Amino acid sequence: METYITVIKDILVIATPIIVAIISYRSSKKTERDIRLELEKSLKEKDADTSQILAKISAELESQKQILSWQNSMPRTDQYINRMDQIRYGNISGLTDLTQKVSGYIQQNNLSLEELKSIHEMLLKIKLPMDEPELYPFEIPIMIEFLKLLRTLEEKIAEQS
Repeated sequence: METYITVIKDILVIATPIIVAIISYRSSKKTERDIRLELEKSLKEKDADTSQILAKISAELESQKQILSWQNSMPRTDQYINRMDQIRYGNISGLTDLTQKVSGYIQQNNLSLEELKSIHEMLLKIKLPMDEPELYPFEIPIMIEFLKLLRTLEEKIAEQS
């Protein structure tokens, strides 16, 4: 009888881990649907990561492109300015701000005839490159606005005279 108990005990010692392994394998066994869902989830995550990386690379390339464009244009702008007279460039580049400020001042204030004439005389003292043999493209719209301001002043002076 002791031998039978020993044999049963030996069988149980050997069979117990096998039975536990089989039960745990069956309980953790994934179905084809579960595997497919996990795979799809993993692929979506990887696609999202890839899209983010590509967006970052694209943004970085665009910023590098803009920096290069700016760096390439600076020497050309400097050469352009150096080729033309510094005073001429200063007069024209400051004219936009001046035109806007004077127009705003005239529109906001009720100026007397003498004040209008004084402003008109000061503006006429600005040397425009009208007599130059050539004009630069950026000068034309600035000069148009300036001349428009002069005409407005002349009209206001004529109204009050």
